[in-house]
Amino acid sequence: ENKRIGDLGEIWVLKQERHFLEENGKNKLASKVKHIAKDRGDGLGYDILSFELNGKEKFIEVKTTKGRKNSTFFITRNELEKSKIEQNSYFLYRVYEFDEDKETAKLMKIQGDLSTICELPINYKVNLKK
Repeated sequence: ENKRIGDLGEIWVLKQERHFLEENGKNKLASKVKHIAKDRGDGLGYDILSFELNGKEKFIEVKTTKGRKNSTFFITRNELEKSKIEQNSYFLYRVYEFDEDKETAKLMKIQGDLSTICELPINYKVNLKK
């Protein structure tokens, strides 16, 4: 269920980004907005490739909930590392109070290095030696 809501949230953000660019007369940029997580896989550290009005790339990671914006959520190591590398172009879009029937939600945007909002890691990779 979380995966399904997450996917719907990504589609919602994709539409929002395209609409914003089109409203501002940037139809060529709007046509270049991509759902990277769907097209190229979920391991690149972001879900949506979009653009600022000046053409600068935006790397958007989407985290969606039907609940409140401060509900706990998780980010991956790839997402954290991408946010550090692309600090000026990386955005976490927290989609909350998502209503899939009405296709409405509220949105909070956080730009930059996500390490400032991350707590302790809860998962660790283990390699057992032979």
